[in-house]
Amino acid sequence: MVSGSSTGLIVIADVTQAGNSVQGYQNLPVEQAAVSADRDNEQRQTASIVVTPDPTTFFPVPVDLTSPCSPGGNEIQLSAGWRYQDGTSEVVPIGVFPIVTTASVSSAADYSLTVTVDDRSWSISRRALLAAYVVNATTTVDEAISALITSAITNNGGTALPPIPVSILPTLALAPPNTFNQGDDPWQDALTLAGGVGYELFADQYGNLVGRPTPTPGSIADWTYGAPGSGANVIPFTKLTRTLTADGVSNDFIVATENSSVSAAIQGVAEDTSPISPTNVGGPFGNIPTFSTSQTSTTIAAAGAEAAYDLAISLGLVDTIQLETVLNPALTIDDVLSVTDPRSQLNGALYVVDGYQHNIYVGGTTLIMGRRVIS
Repeated sequence: MVSGSSTGLIVIADVTQAGNSVQGYQNLPVEQAAVSADRDNEQRQTASIVVTPDPTTFFPVPVDLTSPCSPGGNEIQLSAGWRYQDGTSEVVPIGVFPIVTTASVSSAADYSLTVTVDDRSWSISRRALLAAYVVNATTTVDEAISALITSAITNNGGTALPPIPVSILPTLALAPPNTFNQGDDPWQDALTLAGGVGYELFADQYGNLVGRPTPTPGSIADWTYGAPGSGANVIPFTKLTRTLTADGVSNDFIVATENSSVSAAIQGVAEDTSPISPTNVGGPFGNIPTFSTSQTSTTIAAAGAEAAYDLAISLGLVDTIQLETVLNPALTIDDVLSVTDPRSQLNGALYVVDGYQHNIYVGGTTLIMGRRVIS
């Protein structure tokens, strides 16, 4: 995907309506696209796609909200990849994006259409609860999340969204008895439930809505990056910014329950006790605690999972990188990078991806934001 043997960039942007292809609106003439992702955002992925229509037909310029490229409910499936010297090609999906805004620019020189999109969680988020949603004491967290999302997909009797696969990994953890209010953002409510058991919840590159425990980064890298000239099978970077900081970093998390269904106080605790860790609570870094409360963690196991998630994210922030490199549209959040740069004292150091920006055009780049894998 990112080797030097490619001969051309491939970008495919197809408009879909209710999950089906719209005739005449496949393979839009994309001039460039920028796709950004951030683990901490409510909508994990956003994108801006610049289309250059044929000036003689003005395809695919929207006339009104019923036009295929208008923000009237349609989506764009975006993929990108490379054409290689041997005639083969490799294309990977980047995302399925509801159209949020279209803006056209007409001048004597040219005409362009910029389509701004978010991932599918945006479609869930904007369909506020029409009525209060009650979670009873026998509902597991995954069931509660699925019910909230399904309610938004079906729009409570209104026009349903396109078919959207929902895949929430089952858990035995019970959701706390709760009432989500009329007018609530159902996606934000679902994120709150997910965080209570240490789950991440997001729309993946295939358009699926996924809920699962945040993966623990392994010791095997998905991608290997190095300074130019580092050798075969190493993707060169053009710029590496490495930051070491203790500011805002905790190594001891205490999550206390705060829910009327819990009769006695419950706390989940996660702290760095690794004897080889530079942020060990008993070492020179000190014991730096963070206290928080949760209305969704109602058992020791759930509170502990939330605390463990917070700890894992926090410890990695001690050592972060921004890596500018050749365009790699296959890279996603949770991928693990091996990074080597003698000047930065890095030799196969592992970082997990927390965000990126793909600048998709000929000669485009990928900017990667990552935090150190702390074992």
